[in-house]
Amino acid sequence: MLLKKDIQFIKENIAPRKAPVLSIYLNVNPAEPTNANRAWLVRVKDSLKGLDVPREVREKVMRELEITRPAARRRHIEAWVDRFYRRAATILEKLVAEYGIDAVIFMGPENDTHFFEQYLSRALRNRVTGHAPSLPKSNPSPGEVLQKVAPVIAEKLQAAEMALLDEIRDIGRWTIPTVLKELQTGRFHMLVAPWNPNASVLRCAGGLVVTNQDEAEAYCPRQRVEPVALRDLIVDLATAHDARLEFVHGEAESRLLREFGGLAALSRW
Repeated sequence: MLLKKDIQFIKENIAPRKAPVLSIYLNVNPAEPTNANRAWLVRVKDSLKGLDVPREVREKVMRELEITRPAARRRHIEAWVDRFYRRAATILEKLVAEYGIDAVIFMGPENDTHFFEQYLSRALRNRVTGHAPSLPKSNPSPGEVLQKVAPVIAEKLQAAEMALLDEIRDIGRWTIPTVLKELQTGRFHMLVAPWNPNASVLRCAGGLVVTNQDEAEAYCPRQRVEPVALRDLIVDLATAHDARLEFVHGEAESRLLREFGGLAALSRW
C-alpha cells in the first residue's frame, strides 16, 4: 500500500527520468520466513540477471540495496505492518462484539495468522479456536471456505465435548434412569445427550417420563402409559426443566453411550 509521501517521492524522483528506468518491487518484510538472512537480495540478483540488466547497473543496484536501502526500508515496512495489524485488530474486535461471535478461526499463511494473533486483546485471543491454511484462489465461495475450516471446527468441538464428559465424570450424574428421574425434579442445569438418542422410554398420562413399567407403577399408578422414543422428548424435557441441552457427536457420542449409559448431566447443586 503506497502512502501519500511515497507517491510524492515517485513524482519528484522517478517520473522526471527518461526511459529506460529500472523499477524493482520486492518484499523485504523481515517477518516473512522467505526473507530470512536477507534472502530477498538473492531474489533481486536473480531477477536482474533474468531481465538482462547490464552488469554495471546490476552491480550498482546491488551495492545500493546492500548498503543504504535495507535498514530504512525495513523500518518503513515494520512500521507499516505494525499499523496495519493494529488497525485490523481493532476492526476485528468491533465485529466480534457487534455480532456476538464467540469463536474465531484464522485462515491464511500460518506465520502471518499467528503473528497477527499477538495484536489481539487477551479476551479475543481466548476466542481463537484454530488456524486453517489458505485457499488456492482469492475469491472462494462460502461453501469452499466452510469445507476448509470444517476440520478445525470438528477438532475443537470434539475436544470441548470430551472435556465436558471429563467434567461430568468428576462431578456429574449419568445413566438414563438416573438422569431422567433427577432432571424432572429440576436438579440439572446441563443435559448431555447423544446426537442420535435411540433409547425408548415410557410417558405417563400425567406427563412424567420413566424408563420401565416398575417405575411407572410406582410414580404414576393407574395412569395410562405409552412408549415414546427418547429423541422425541429430550428437547421438551430440557426446556421444561430449564436445563441447557448439549448433543455430542463422533467419539464423544460413543463415549457417552459406552461409559455414561446414554445420558449425562451437571447439577445445579
